[in-house]
Amino acid sequence: MEGSNVFQGVGPDEMVISIVEYEAMKKKIEYLTEKDNEQFRLRQSIREENLELRSKNSKLEKEIQALRKGIIKFVKFFGGND
Repeated sequence: MEGSNVFQGVGPDEMVISIVEYEAMKKKIEYLTEKDNEQFRLRQSIREENLELRSKNSKLEKEIQALRKGIIKFVKFFGGND
């Protein structure tokens, strides 16, 4: 081992990095964390929109069924065929 490159107190599974490298890694982590949070917010927004659309779709399906029944009753009332 080269004596000039060895730091005391650094174990075999540890490494020493410069302050510049640390700050760069920290900025990258913050950037990626923000991106992750942004993606989470987008997924939540899409999920909420889907739930809202499903609710509207369900209401519209019920209205359509009621209209069909009303039209059938109307036709039957005026002597139409089943």
